[in-house]
Amino acid sequence: MSFAIRRCTPKDLKDIMRFIEEIAVLHNVPLGSVRTSVEELKKAGFGERPRYKCFVAEIPAEKKCKDGRGIGGALMKQMAEDAWSQGCTQLQMHVSASKEDDFGFLFRRGGEDLTSTEGWDLLRIHSHDLRGMASRSKF
Repeated sequence: MSFAIRRCTPKDLKDIMRFIEEIAVLHNVPLGSVRTSVEELKKAGFGERPRYKCFVAEIPAEKKCKDGRGIGGALMKQMAEDAWSQGCTQLQMHVSASKEDDFGFLFRRGGEDLTSTEGWDLLRIHSHDLRGMASRSKF
């Protein structure tokens, strides 16, 4: 399959938002609780101090198929090259426990499940609690 990996641009954000919504549906998250938008993605990724980077795989229309072989590996390679060139020494990611294929994909590339090897758990502090902590702190 022929494809190109490139850095995401603001024109890609509608598709990125669609992917976010599709993932939410897959994980039974009500779309009304998805708390981002194309505008928020633009501000966070393309503002004065970008908080994320994103790469996309571009497939010519005549080459599109459901197969997708090699795209995930190519995206991981690009991400690794970009991270390494900026002085990063590791990648960390969130993977749904229900996605066994994703674990296998990452294990084959050297991924380590910190939950089982080091006992780490992922915790979240929601916005209302974060706001409460911030308002009580003294800077």
